[in-house]
Amino acid sequence: MTLTQPSSMLLAPSGTVSVERLMTDLHSTLEVHQLLDTLHSYLKELLEVTGLKYECNRFGVRYLIGDLTGHTVEHVLSLNDLNLGAITYVRSNEPFTDQQLRNIEVLSNLFLLPLRNCLRYFEAVEASMTDPLTQINNRAAFDQILEKELSSANRYNLPLSLLLIDIDDFKKVNDQHGHAVGDMVLKSVAEALVEVSRQSDRVFRYGGEEFALIMGHTGQDGAMALGQRICDAVSNLSVLTSDKIPVTVTVSIGTSSKEKSPIETEQFFKKSDTALYKAKSGGKNQVLYCDT
Repeated sequence: MTLTQPSSMLLAPSGTVSVERLMTDLHSTLEVHQLLDTLHSYLKELLEVTGLKYECNRFGVRYLIGDLTGHTVEHVLSLNDLNLGAITYVRSNEPFTDQQLRNIEVLSNLFLLPLRNCLRYFEAVEASMTDPLTQINNRAAFDQILEKELSSANRYNLPLSLLLIDIDDFKKVNDQHGHAVGDMVLKSVAEALVEVSRQSDRVFRYGGEEFALIMGHTGQDGAMALGQRICDAVSNLSVLTSDKIPVTVTVSIGTSSKEKSPIETEQFFKKSDTALYKAKSGGKNQVLYCDT
C-alpha cells in the first residue's frame, strides 16, 4: 500500500469528518491498543463497521473488537517495505458502499505512520521487559505487572497468587559444570515454567536463578497445584553437559495468595518469600504456602 494525499474531509452518514482531527487523534498515542480503539471509533462513524480485526505476527499483536461475522474488507499494511500486519473491516448487515471503500483506502493510508510508531514503541518496551537469556519477562516487568495485577485484585475483590521459584544448589551447577551449562539450566527451567503454566499466567526471571509467576483469579489450591506441577516438571528435565553428563535440577517454591482482604504489594511479596525460605531450608524440591 502506498501513501496518498487525502482530501481535507471524509464523508460519513452523519455528515463529514475532518482529516486533520483524525490525524491528530491517531498520532496522540504510542500504545497500539489505544490507537486501534481510536481508529475503531472513527470507523463506526465513517463506515458503520460492526467489527474490526488487526493482526501483526511480526510484533505479536492481535486486536479483535465487535462482531467479526459478515461482509469484510482486508488491507495488508506496509510502509517502506516494513510489514505492519493486516487489518480487516467488518459489516454484519450489508456490503460496504463505494464511498465507504474509498474511505477505507484513505483511513488505511492515514493509519500507517501512527501504527508504525506504535509498533516501534511496543518493540522497544517489550525488549526492555524481556530477559535476554530466557526470553521471558524480566524483573522490571515483574515489578510493573505485580503492582497492576494486585491493584486490580484488591479493587474488584479477586483472588491472586504469587509463586517465587528458586533453582536448588544452582551455584554448584556453575562451579562443577561451568556457566554455559548453568545457562542451559536457566533456559530449561524457564521453558518448563511456561509449558506447565496457563496462558493467562505471567512468568518472570526475577534475577539470577530466581523466577516468579503471577496467577490471576487463583487462590491457594490452584497455586499449590501449579507449584507441584512445576516441581515435577523441573525434576524431570533432561539437561546434559557437553560430555553427556546428566545435571540434576530441582526447584523450591514459596507461594501465597490474596484471597478476600486487600493486601499491599510489599506484604504480598514477603509472604511468598517467607514460604520460599522455608521450602529451601526445609529440604528443597518442594512447594510451601504462607497463609499468615
